[in-house]
Amino acid sequence: ETNAKHNYEMLKQSLEDQMAADNKDMADTKVAKASAEEAKATSESDLAMQVKILRDGNEALETVKGDCMTSAADHEATVAGRKEELKVIAEAKALLQNSTSGAVYQTYSFLQIAGAQQVGSKLHTSADLARAEIVTLVKRLAKEERSPALAQLASRIAAVERYGAEAGEDPFAKVKAL
Repeated sequence: ETNAKHNYEMLKQSLEDQMAADNKDMADTKVAKASAEEAKATSESDLAMQVKILRDGNEALETVKGDCMTSAADHEATVAGRKEELKVIAEAKALLQNSTSGAVYQTYSFLQIAGAQQVGSKLHTSADLARAEIVTLVKRLAKEERSPALAQLASRIAAVERYGAEAGEDPFAKVKAL
């Protein structure tokens, strides 16, 4: 009976030691599992952030590609337009050279006879002042807007007013009649 009791005590001690070792292993495994889950969560967060950065980068790349293609198309259109303008200018130059070939032998002067005799203002009436104000207003608008079309319009208005006034006509008679 002593022997059985001793065997029982030994078995009991062995089982208690085994249980303590298993509990310690289980605690270590739980700590390792928690650490692994934390690392997994961090990695998943980093992966999600990198996927978002990649998506944003791809979107930016597509935007830049689109802008580049638009710029290239605009440049090609500008180059084609410039070639067309140069062709038209060359044709106009050739036409002018052919049509004014006899003008080389004539003498020209920048002196204006009518202008040399008058030394004063050409504004004699309020209508003259109004016409001058119109020209000045359109020129100022052309300068502010940096518009060559408005500058050309101002030049044409001034020419019509000048040549119409020399002939004694009212250049704005048609407009006034409306």
